[in-house]
Amino acid sequence: MASHTEMVNQWLAELNLGPNASFDEMGLLEFTDENGKTVRLELVDDDLIFYSELLPLPAEPRQRLELMRKALEMNRFCLETKGCTVSLSADDAGLALCYRAAVAFIGPGAFSPLFGNFLTAADTVRETLSAAIRADTDDDIEAETNPLPVSPEKKESAPGWFGGFA
Repeated sequence: MASHTEMVNQWLAELNLGPNASFDEMGLLEFTDENGKTVRLELVDDDLIFYSELLPLPAEPRQRLELMRKALEMNRFCLETKGCTVSLSADDAGLALCYRAAVAFIGPGAFSPLFGNFLTAADTVRETLSAAIRADTDDDIEAETNPLPVSPEKKESAPGWFGGFA
């Protein structure tokens, strides 16, 4: 792992992240991004783990459920997360974005774009999840200001999964 540590420390130095942007003796580097969120890089065996805090879990159960639903939905095929995975944070108090890559397959020219793409993905996922919470809050406000249901009107049937009608 020492050779991986030296190699990734060299890549980090090329990014000009500051004088303390190198792994400690445990293979861990932690810093705060421009949004004030913790970003952690960790060397585990031959892999480099990227980890970024996204947002805390809401106290209100319905919002928490909506947030977890959206996070699981985003994890499907990892398309919305740009190959990363949304998980519970290390302390289970929030959500985090994680990515794991084999150091041997990264290479010096690929580290900078990989690192930048991870930070961009974290910002995008954070905003998408925050929007899901805001939308759920807006639904709650609408329900409070308009508590009586609107009488249902005749709705047209839509084609179902097999071309039938729902």
